[in-house]
Amino acid sequence: LAAVRDGDTATAQQEIATAQDHLEEADERLSGPLAAPAMLVPGLAQQVDAVQVSVDEALAVSGAAADLVATDYDSLRYNGRIDLAEIESLVPRSVSVEATLTASTERLDELRDGWLAPPLRDRIDEFAEEVADAQADATLANEVLSVAPGLLGADGPRTYLVAFMTPAELRGAGGFIGNFAELRATDGDVSLGRSGRIRELLAARPDGARTIEGLDEYLDRYGRFEPADNVQDASISPHWPYDAQALAQLYPQSGGSEVDAVIGIDPTGMAALLELTGPVEIEGLSVPLSAENAEDYLTRVQYLAFGDDTERREDILDEVIRTTFDELTTAELPAPRRLGAVLGPVARGRHIHAWSPEEDEQALFALMDASGELDFAAGGDGLAVIQQNAGNNKLDAYLQRDIDYTSSVDTDTGDVESTLTITLHNAPPDADLPRVVDGNNRGVPRGTNLTWLNLHTPLTVTSATLDGDEIRLGEDTEAGMPVWETPLLQVPPGGSVTLEVRLRGAIDLREAYRLTLMPQPVANPDQVSVRIDLTDGDLTGEHTADGAVELDQVLDETVQVEAGIRR
Repeated sequence: LAAVRDGDTATAQQEIATAQDHLEEADERLSGPLAAPAMLVPGLAQQVDAVQVSVDEALAVSGAAADLVATDYDSLRYNGRIDLAEIESLVPRSVSVEATLTASTERLDELRDGWLAPPLRDRIDEFAEEVADAQADATLANEVLSVAPGLLGADGPRTYLVAFMTPAELRGAGGFIGNFAELRATDGDVSLGRSGRIRELLAARPDGARTIEGLDEYLDRYGRFEPADNVQDASISPHWPYDAQALAQLYPQSGGSEVDAVIGIDPTGMAALLELTGPVEIEGLSVPLSAENAEDYLTRVQYLAFGDDTERREDILDEVIRTTFDELTTAELPAPRRLGAVLGPVARGRHIHAWSPEEDEQALFALMDASGELDFAAGGDGLAVIQQNAGNNKLDAYLQRDIDYTSSVDTDTGDVESTLTITLHNAPPDADLPRVVDGNNRGVPRGTNLTWLNLHTPLTVTSATLDGDEIRLGEDTEAGMPVWETPLLQVPPGGSVTLEVRLRGAIDLREAYRLTLMPQPVANPDQVSVRIDLTDGDLTGEHTADGAVELDQVLDETVQVEAGIRR
């Protein structure tokens, strides 16, 4: 399986053949006369049967792996165009592989429900987890092959709006929208259409002429910021499907085309695209833009280099977008395996979002961790700290957030008491900065990071303090989930503020303790520490130590913690 994932066809074929030889020998021994007496011994017969089932499923999986190697997904390449007939020819075998792995996963799960001797259980558990991982890979591959032709224009031309966001000025989905572009797909050929600056869309219609329909929760929560007039702020929700639907309505009302889907991307996402295309030469830049320097340039350097010359800076950024996407849509791109390795982490980090009104396409984006949905596991614990820039400046490029979350969980009732501590550090460089970077229109000193936080959690806030002084948080709902909003916060240049929040609630512990930590795609990824203790019993599994969940890491992608409970 590892060789298949790595695209090493020769090694995979050799390993699979060897595995099949060993498994067939094991199958012969299990059905031979020496093993027959064991089937008459109570308890032992159950163990032998478990081995037989495991061997049967291993043979099925090795056959599926052989089919994967024979399919040779790595031959599927985009080179200015992708062959849709080739994609469709892979679907039957892909469906067969997924069905085999799904059946094996289900049979192994049934097997694990019975009593197994500990050494045997350990081996079967390990095997079942490997098969489940392979089944998830096969499901994703099958969905991609089934949905991709439609996305690439097999059923007629498609138009995609791409919104470019900057985390230097935070909004819920990642940042202020500064530029846009259209991608068009027809019969496997993708090309760049119109691109431009967001102020072109703003100037196309007067205030009050655009409307947003049907997004009641989005408008209830964010209508006070008038996103229909301020299209650059339409990315204000951390739930990308809301933002994307708003943009899909606003773009045609601003002189753009009707669109079939909306994609959001930030500098980290652009850097990943440049890893696929290689460096690009940009007129007006002294060095090529590359995967190594794009994130820093697009987040910080461009504002320092061009200062308050907004028009020149936006012209350069438009050239960056056009050149990168021209290269992306005309070059030979790597095989699917390489595409997944490069784009997977930025999707999980919410640096690339995609939304489609088509149910199957949206389901695929969710499988690829690219839907940008605000979603925690039902009945579990969860946290997302979402920040909004209120100073209309680029100081979020120099902001660091430290998040500490500690909880005590009652194993009998599922009751939770938690303390969330968030420290915001504002560290702009010691230099005269352009006003676009450190100015504001709120009358506070230059260099002040003016902001507010939204805390998305299934728990209830019972109290909160800011630098030790009690404050009150507003309560609301977004994407079916509670959210708590702070007042406006002022973080002085070179200074910090600390928010401490007490929470209480109840979670479902019938199967396990589950915690989802969802990142906001900020310029400087959060440093997060977590400690979850039980009042009675231990938590076991990944991210556990001394019977408790413990985490201390950079939060650059969604973290899912699932810990079993040993009472």
